[in-house]
Amino acid sequence: MQYLQQILLMLGIGLLSAGFYYLLSQFKIKLERLSQDYEQLKNQFIVIQSAHIIQGKKLQDTEVELKHMVHLKKNLSLQPKNASKSYEQAAKMLSIGANPNDIMECCQLTKGEIQLLSQLQKSQLEGFVH
Repeated sequence: MQYLQQILLMLGIGLLSAGFYYLLSQFKIKLERLSQDYEQLKNQFIVIQSAHIIQGKKLQDTEVELKHMVHLKKNLSLQPKNASKSYEQAAKMLSIGANPNDIMECCQLTKGEIQLLSQLQKSQLEGFVH
């Protein structure tokens, strides 16, 4: 009977060892999968981080460009008002027969601009006559 107990004890220890070995191998497989998942996630994070840095740089570049455009718009919006007032004043002076040289000096326009205004006024007058 003692021999049978020893055999059963050995079988029990063998089964426990086999079960432990099985659990250990399953744990090792899961650990390898988790390690692979970790590496994939780490690589994805690096890609996302790089994309984020690139997008941030593009956003900064766009902000700089937008500020430049706003500055240009402010400068340009000032010019047409002043320029149109000069042309309006020159047109009024031409209509009352002012000297072209005086108009050039007063409105800071070129001789060509004064001639163009004069021709425009003449063509408008001819349009009303016909």
